[in-house]
Amino acid sequence: MGASLLIDCLKDLNKHLENSKEQDESLATKAPKIGQSAANLNFSKQTCTEIDRLHRALSDNVKVQTSWHGMSIRLDDMVDPKVMSTIDLTSLIQLKLEDIRPGFVLYHKRRKILCVVCKDGWVGFRSIYIEKRPKMTASDFYNGFISKVESAMTLFK
Repeated sequence: MGASLLIDCLKDLNKHLENSKEQDESLATKAPKIGQSAANLNFSKQTCTEIDRLHRALSDNVKVQTSWHGMSIRLDDMVDPKVMSTIDLTSLIQLKLEDIRPGFVLYHKRRKILCVVCKDGWVGFRSIYIEKRPKMTASDFYNGFISKVESAMTLFK
């Protein structure tokens, strides 16, 4: 429908330009600027789909964020939730399944994905920003941070 309207408009462009009316700027409304707070993740309340939509909506301007042991973490290069749903992560977990809760972080070495439990499943990311540091891969984050703490402590807040 939109394409056909565009074609109709272009066919009679001169007529439409002659009939155009300038908008009253005083009646215009502006959307508020999207800040970093809009990108805060809550893994216990958000589903895989909600996190994916938030990431896709904001990732060009702002990265979705969480925290790791008091440090601000921004997550990027999200793995498609359909792909994540096909990966069996239970064999990689070294804790009891009942101890796994939203925010639990697992690194999938073969796929080089940082996997995080959310409300209804797992989400995955390939890139991470930690505070003022440059972008790092999930492998770098695993080697520099996750591998240095107990698996029970690998939680994003």
